[in-house]
Amino acid sequence: MNHIIFDLEATSWEDRNLPADKEIIEIAAVQLDDKLGQKSEFDSLVRPLENPLLSAFCSELTRIKQDRIDRADAFPAVFQRFTDWIGEGGFTIASWGDFDLQQLQRDCKRHGIKFPKRMLKKHVDIKALFASRQHVRPCSLMQALQMVHIPVDTTQHHRGIEDARNVAKIYRSLVKHLG
Repeated sequence: MNHIIFDLEATSWEDRNLPADKEIIEIAAVQLDDKLGQKSEFDSLVRPLENPLLSAFCSELTRIKQDRIDRADAFPAVFQRFTDWIGEGGFTIASWGDFDLQQLQRDCKRHGIKFPKRMLKKHVDIKALFASRQHVRPCSLMQALQMVHIPVDTTQHHRGIEDARNVAKIYRSLVKHLG
């Protein structure tokens, strides 16, 4: 069974934070095999349609530049590539918290795409699992990495692929301790 650890980046503004306003601008994931070894990665920027211009806050937070977003494919094409990359075999899909899964569902609905039910049934909220196993309140990804003394592997926090790699590190440590 494969383990898909994914992370999204979405449009954001300093003065508003309503989930309904957000659109995905990056889908990134790390695929681990049944022994938790890394098989492959997926990373793609997404061109938002309702709010095509990134706010200065969003660009600064993610370090994603407007010209790269302007050249990116729209959500339907990127989501199709993402689900093709996951494949048809058995998998668990996991993210840090439930925002990412909910945002995928919102963007699927926004674009008239049927959300794959198999993702819902197989989703693991690593943030909740970590908090439960460590007997702590839910915390940020960076705080969790520090708590368990896992080196932070990032030059750009709030970039999908780097965050997915770091979440995968925590996931590996949790699964190894559970198994």
